[in-house]
Amino acid sequence: MKKLIAITLFISSSVWAHHSRDHMMLAEDAEQVIFATQQGAKGGGLWLLWVGVFLFLLLGIIRWWKGRS
Repeated sequence: MKKLIAITLFISSSVWAHHSRDHMMLAEDAEQVIFATQQGAKGGGLWLLWVGVFLFLLLGIIRWWKGRS
């Protein structure tokens, strides 16, 4: 359970950083925000990270489901 809490806190730290970044963007020039958004929309390899996270969680749920009985 402690590992699960630690992993959850680790994952949520990036969410807080993104959330605070959104608030910081309100103070910036609109053109800069649009440019940064367009650059971030290209994605890079971030989708691959999310696929890995999804598979990791899916395998964990399958393992838990099989171990119930």
